[in-house]
Amino acid sequence: MKGIAIAAAGIVAVPVIILLAIIMAFGALTGQSGSSGTTGATEPSPSGYAVSNIPAHTSSNGHGPGWYVSLPLLISAAEHNGVCTMNWTYLAGVAHQESTFGESTAAGVHSGLNSAGIAAGQMQFEPATFLEYDTSQPNYPGAVPVTNIGLANGQIPPANSPIYNSVNAVYAAARALCTNGIDSNAYNALRWYGGAGWYATAVINRAKKYAGAGSSSASTVQASQIMAAFIAAGKTGQTTSPATPPVSCSWTGGTYCSALYSAIYQSLGIPLPVTVPAQYAYGQAVNTLQPGDLLFFETVPPPPPKNACSTTSTTSTTTSSSSTTTTTPCVHWTQQKPALTGVAMYFNDNTIISSGGSGQPVVTTTIPTNPPPTSFTLNGLRYKGATDPAEVKG
Repeated sequence: MKGIAIAAAGIVAVPVIILLAIIMAFGALTGQSGSSGTTGATEPSPSGYAVSNIPAHTSSNGHGPGWYVSLPLLISAAEHNGVCTMNWTYLAGVAHQESTFGESTAAGVHSGLNSAGIAAGQMQFEPATFLEYDTSQPNYPGAVPVTNIGLANGQIPPANSPIYNSVNAVYAAARALCTNGIDSNAYNALRWYGGAGWYATAVINRAKKYAGAGSSSASTVQASQIMAAFIAAGKTGQTTSPATPPVSCSWTGGTYCSALYSAIYQSLGIPLPVTVPAQYAYGQAVNTLQPGDLLFFETVPPPPPKNACSTTSTTSTTTSSSSTTTTTPCVHWTQQKPALTGVAMYFNDNTIISSGGSGQPVVTTTIPTNPPPTSFTLNGLRYKGATDPAEVKG
């Protein structure tokens, strides 16, 4: 969000109390409290991709109401499910993953159970779990009356069961996700829903495509979450070593800062490795930076000396009486390779967070552009590239 002055040009130390002030200010400006999601107008707004790929109605192509998962249904269920106001794009990602918005003809989507004999409906609930969340709130327009017939695990629901009605199914999914913390930790809630980390990652990545350009909720990891995680890391001792103060890390070797960032992402449910090279290999490469992206820096090898050579060279000189060969000494030199040793985290508004030095509080500094130029350096290291740890390489 534009308008938050994190730091002036240059580098400024940021104690924990300032980090707390930053998160409170950011949350106030964006309306992201971390507990109830957005309010007011639909946020994020649907992208063109979402409009063209998600059905506009729950009934079409000869099928009656409640057959398809529509865009209006997803937004309504995300905002009015009675448990929380969640990001509708996550709900859309789940609907795509489970049944391609009810367009799938696979077993269990509109009748019977899936091929594993476990789940049913457009949102692929186990029957008993569906009954738990479908009955927690009154019916919504388009929903069918709630019945527990055939909704015990292992039983095949009858054809008219509410588990096959998209309105019932989507609202139940929204309530289930809200109950399991989708508004505070999307990765963990989606991992609970799908039973695996790869599932959560797939849904999150697709959700990004559904968010319109400029939507503040499009990022997987929000700046406010980063600041909260920084504060939590400092209070719980998940920093660099017992000798350093809260929310501190050492740039030397990159190890300590990378350990802090790993702890932050672990707290958000994302298993980011600890070392700099492993972190660089883990995330998906990105160009334009978003909150939570990691910037990596490498050493700059020294240029060769003027008299560098790989072997001893000789020169020949001639006098009037004889030809004499003399040896000219040179410095043996081998080209060094850059070493990936530094890492920083993008916060917001062209601001990055990195180490202030060994045992010093973390600091913020501004980058000249987003993305930064390849000539950009930090602590004597050259910018190599950036990754999004929340979007794992596939």
